[in-house]
Amino acid sequence: MNNRGFLITLKEFFTSTQTLKVLAFLGFTIIMTAIISSQNFFFQSIIENGISKKDVIAQKTLTVIDVKRTEQHKKEVAQKVDYVLTPAEDDFIKSNLDTLQNSIMQIRKKDVPEDVKREELSLLFDMSNQERKEFVIYFLLKSEDSDLREVFDKANLTLANVLRTGITEKDYERNNIDKIITDNLISNVSKRQVSVIKG
Repeated sequence: MNNRGFLITLKEFFTSTQTLKVLAFLGFTIIMTAIISSQNFFFQSIIENGISKKDVIAQKTLTVIDVKRTEQHKKEVAQKVDYVLTPAEDDFIKSNLDTLQNSIMQIRKKDVPEDVKREELSLLFDMSNQERKEFVIYFLLKSEDSDLREVFDKANLTLANVLRTGITEKDYERNNIDKIITDNLISNVSKRQVSVIKG
């Protein structure tokens, strides 16, 4: 009986919160002591009397910069970049279109013979395809004001789409402007209107 009471007391002692806290503290202290002493042991195996026993080899990468090659590489990369028109150039293009449209309206309103009007409109357009140029001039002279205003509105919307997409210098060099306009046309544009917009 006495033995059983002793076991119960011993069980209660080891399961009490105070005892568990003391045991956890002792365990933590023993682990930290082992870690700190192992670091000291390893440190002493490397250094003795302030002098290293072993050669410590560290790797370091040295990079030599060749200024001429770096500049040449920068130039090559810059040549590969396609410059897109900046917003300032976008505004310039939009104002040119507005000026062209206003000039067309003024020429239409002039009280001069039709041949003079044709001549003045011909100066506004620099087109290599003479047949297309004649069609554009004829359309601009003979169409109703409402039809002309509709073409101008569609041209403005198409230009906004083109500028939103972006135009590179290579597009100008390759003369891809017609293709870019065709790709960025708004919906429900007739073939006649497309020809005038491209003009």
